[in-house]
Amino acid sequence: MPQRIEALWTLEHQVAKMRIGKIPDWNPSIANISPNIWEDFNENPAGLDTMFQACPDSRIFVSTLLCAYLLEPEKAPIFLRSWFEQNRVCSLLRCDTPLDILVHARWRKVAIPVAVTGHGTLQWAMVGAGPHLPLFPGGSALFDQQACAAVDIVRDIFVGTGNDMLGVWPIHAADHKKTVDGPSLGLPILLGAIAARDNLDCSDILATGTLTPDGRIEQVGLIWEKMRCACKGVRVFLHPRRLHPDECLDEETTLECIPVDTIRQAQAVLRCHDPGLGHKVVTAQDVLDSGTGMARELCGLQSGMEKWVWQNQKNIGERLKHDDNLKALVAQLKQWCHSTTGKDYSLGYAVLDCLDMGTVRFLAEQGTTPAWDITLLHMDKANHGGRIDVFPGWQHIAEGLRVEVLRQNDGEQENLLFYIRTAINNSHNCFNFSPELPERIQATMSLDTEIHEMEKRFERRCTRSGPCEDSVLGRYYGTLGQHFLFCGPKYHKKGLGFLDKAMHAFGDGLVDGDCNKEWKRDLFYKAFGLIETREFSAATGELGRVCGRDKDGSWPVKDMSPFELHCLVRLHVDSGQVIAPALWSEIQNMIQEITGHPGQLLALNLALLAEKKTIRQKWYEISLERCRHSGPTIKAMALLPLAHMHHEDMDLPDAEKHCAEVLEVIKTTELHNEHFRPVLEIGSWQEMLTRVLEMKRMLYPYMYR
Repeated sequence: MPQRIEALWTLEHQVAKMRIGKIPDWNPSIANISPNIWEDFNENPAGLDTMFQACPDSRIFVSTLLCAYLLEPEKAPIFLRSWFEQNRVCSLLRCDTPLDILVHARWRKVAIPVAVTGHGTLQWAMVGAGPHLPLFPGGSALFDQQACAAVDIVRDIFVGTGNDMLGVWPIHAADHKKTVDGPSLGLPILLGAIAARDNLDCSDILATGTLTPDGRIEQVGLIWEKMRCACKGVRVFLHPRRLHPDECLDEETTLECIPVDTIRQAQAVLRCHDPGLGHKVVTAQDVLDSGTGMARELCGLQSGMEKWVWQNQKNIGERLKHDDNLKALVAQLKQWCHSTTGKDYSLGYAVLDCLDMGTVRFLAEQGTTPAWDITLLHMDKANHGGRIDVFPGWQHIAEGLRVEVLRQNDGEQENLLFYIRTAINNSHNCFNFSPELPERIQATMSLDTEIHEMEKRFERRCTRSGPCEDSVLGRYYGTLGQHFLFCGPKYHKKGLGFLDKAMHAFGDGLVDGDCNKEWKRDLFYKAFGLIETREFSAATGELGRVCGRDKDGSWPVKDMSPFELHCLVRLHVDSGQVIAPALWSEIQNMIQEITGHPGQLLALNLALLAEKKTIRQKWYEISLERCRHSGPTIKAMALLPLAHMHHEDMDLPDAEKHCAEVLEVIKTTELHNEHFRPVLEIGSWQEMLTRVLEMKRMLYPYMYR
């Protein structure tokens, strides 16, 4: 049985041998070459000269050095460029291409699996993308006729998609004693070129496949042997879907083997794949390319597919305009985008962004229902992300649809919820926490009578049939409950009362489906409210009901949404309860990928729980960066990590600049200036950050800290 090949030779290994007086065993494979080798030479070329003279084959040695240099030239010693020129490296390697052209290209090291019956091995090539780059920098004699023809096809495909030229330089053939043979190098060379041009990582992908000029991937032989020769670090094996009749793959392999038919499918895996999702990426790309069934395919996506959706947003949006299953997708989006209790809202938001304003306007011409639902989802997304710069655009679209919605069944209730969204949610995002706001809404819409009638009808139904729900009434009271909790300590009791009413309207947790999720969301908000009123034992119990705390008292961190994690961390911070190291570590690992709201607050509170100052500073800095790259509401939160870092005398070289950025956002956007007046009127940034900590419960109430 052929053994898995793992190339162990590296230049670092040879340097280590020479240091202890052993003779290097030069081998042309540089599977593990990395720019870290330069630290062995520092700024002194003498060690390089010594090794150059000691190497039995100087071409292999300089080929290794040049490859490491081209992969990351900025990490190489300053003297290396002149050393190459003095030793006429390009001439030694029989390369007529000037060093300048090679250096100005971007390069990737690509493994090419080759096999004979019963045995497979790897050949290595440098694949470059850049201006004026020749196709064969080391000469075409390093390739046999079939390989040359395969590279020609790759060049035509690659050059047709951009302005860069393609260059292929086999590493193993630096001694000109071996040639690259066969047409199956087409797929790995193309993927390497795309990775070089677009700054992608292809080091964990092994591929084999013959390309046709129209982008199809044709069958190749000895698949099993090629798969088995994957080197350490490779996780994915791409191969043609159409295998020879006698070909099969090893079912016990640790590799994720992904069959592909087209280069578009292979590129999708290169750009977007996460472990275990390769087949799903290929299927989704195939559906997108076919032009039909996109909505149904999107409904079946799972977490991790966001990359693929983001990569193809424009094309997906065009497909969805005419998709008969769009309503089913919108229903799925309502589940995904339930951000406070769901884990998949990043996937939901990625799909939702495919349905941009142009697409929604097109859908509105066909009928209001999908367009209205999509618009409200966008308003909710803007609300949760604090995007007061985006919210008004979607509000304007909804205003245009409202007249038609009012004519439909439940139109009045839809209108009520829309008005609540518009009047309260965006006010929160502007830091306008006015306790009079709900009363102004009721006065404007004359809701007292309508709400009273809704309550009477609801209670009559409950009396007749036991557990029942009224989702509109629940969302109305839930929104008011959240609003009064934002308004500060004097209104916390009122806010908690409204949340209890909302949870009752959602069936007290006894009704399945959407109402149960809404009930959990308000229960989660209630847990946050109890933290604010310092009822920590009650808050722990309510949060445990939301996320199903285990009997032994442990928290199911992996199954908790980002908002639930934020509540758990805040519970520890505000109560002063020491967090167990294992729990802290588990939460730390979970929030690495949470870049949107409330990721910035999770990072801030995780810092407050850390024991070591260096760890605290790391998470403060993460919180600061996440604030700075968000919408206005969250940008204003950057004062929190800045204030804590200033208070702890941490290194803050750009603190004054960051404070100025926040003040500019407050002054030039819709953020409520009166709310921030206590910090706007202070002269120095140091005094301002001190004031932020003194007044943080007022400046950043409820969930905003």
